Amino acid sequence: MTPGAGLLLRSRRRPSYVRNLAMTWASLAFTAILGFFLSPFIVHHLGDQQYGVWALIGSVTRYMWLMDLGVRGAVTRYVARNHAKLDHNEAGAYISAALATFSGLACLVLMVGFVLSFLIGNLFSLPPQLVPAARAGLILVSIDIGLNLFTGVYGGVLEALQRYDLLATNTIIGEIIRAAGLVLVLRSGWGIVGVALAALASTAYQIAGQRFLSYRVYPELRISLRRADRGHVRSIITFSSIAMFLHLSNAVISWADPVIIGAFLPVTMITFFAIGSALLTYVQPFSNAVLQMVGPPTAAAQALGETDRVQRILLQSGRLSSLIVLPVTITLMIRGGSFLGLWMGQQYAALSGRVLLILAISLSFSAPRRIIQTTFISLARHRHLAPYYVSEMLINLALSIYLVQVFGIIGDAWGTTIPSVAFSCAVVPLVTQRIIGIPVTQIWLAFWIRPALSMLPFTAGTAAVELFWPAGTLVEFFLQVALVLPFAALGGWYIALRPEERKRLSDAYLRPLQAAFSRTP
Repeated sequence: MTPGAGLLLRSRRRPSYVRNLAMTWASLAFTAILGFFLSPFIVHHLGDQQYGVWALIGSVTRYMWLMDLGVRGAVTRYVARNHAKLDHNEAGAYISAALATFSGLACLVLMVGFVLSFLIGNLFSLPPQLVPAARAGLILVSIDIGLNLFTGVYGGVLEALQRYDLLATNTIIGEIIRAAGLVLVLRSGWGIVGVALAALASTAYQIAGQRFLSYRVYPELRISLRRADRGHVRSIITFSSIAMFLHLSNAVISWADPVIIGAFLPVTMITFFAIGSALLTYVQPFSNAVLQMVGPPTAAAQALGETDRVQRILLQSGRLSSLIVLPVTITLMIRGGSFLGLWMGQQYAALSGRVLLILAISLSFSAPRRIIQTTFISLARHRHLAPYYVSEMLINLALSIYLVQVFGIIGDAWGTTIPSVAFSCAVVPLVTQRIIGIPVTQIWLAFWIRPALSMLPFTAGTAAVELFWPAGTLVEFFLQVALVLPFAALGGWYIALRPEERKRLSDAYLRPLQAAFSRTP
């Protein structure tokens, strides 16, 4: 790249990292709040049996997301690299190749969905009266997933250009559509089919919005199926096929539990497990917001030959991921049962609360590891991780199948957590040291040790509140969390962050804010 091109690249305005992160968190918070209030509404309107069937449909159809084959990651990487080099024609060629790939995959998803819809009544022990609704719901969810694949094209463009603010706004509107649809269809008694239709309407809007925004922020793009030549399609598939093994591992680990429980235990046990794990589905995206912002700058840094910057992005992002996740997982480990009792009902507090505690341990260690995965994908070095991720998947499956028969859903939760912690703390850091050159001790210190030490005051405060001041309502519970949360912020600031990082953040954000408030009219 010529010096003039680099100067032009740096002159292009885009939202700051802080604005992108804030908007992404705002979107996630909005989605989480909607989900928080809608979850009891959905459970109580569907009932334990229908909700268990809906959770089972979700677990079965989620594997269709593997049809993505990592294509979205390829779009983000190739667009970010070619945009950094101002090669817009090549960026458009790769996106066109991805569009053609996703078109074929969407058709395959629909065919698989129709086949599964006829088999679901035979594969699982479903109540006979719910089999027709399960079949219709599965077909609708398959259509939803087929359409959702196209967000990998247009959403990947927005991610590559680091326009997470636009993605967040589009997502918020889509969630409003979904929430309004859910309330309407469930009050009308549409059950499982209505829930699937509400999700489909939200997806249709979000795809249209992302397509419009992609052309607005990247007007130089020229996307057409006619531009999808074999060479670019081959590059997309080659890159994505390796990423598929990483996504396959994550998918099995995240989604296999309801299927395993449904195969060995009554379907109502899926509901207890789903409620226990549901809170973590709201937590993980806040960490993933950091993860999403690692890929494009890492790919651009590699294109410009800035190896030190790649290492710095990885370490800082991994530590930030831990600092985001730990206050929530610590709260759930200590007070999860109490919260579930207030949120869903006391009948779920004991059993679902134990599931939540065990899975929260896994998330505490695995959240920063996802930063490493994203970094490897952005550098096109993810083939080095694939064998280890597949090994973890197989161990997870075998252990969960064995333990669920001995200890029920608690055993299934431990079958997920034990391999996750082992691979997060031992295997993945060793591979990172070998490939990227960051010592294992430096990874441990940045990802887990310093963040964990910084959370000790918060942990003590949370335990004291649970012991001496049990919450009687959800409002009281959240007020208690808000009172203890400053301990996490102070610990993160003075223990997790280095002095030079505190100074840089203070100069960039705190001092200008203080000056703005101190100005007299």
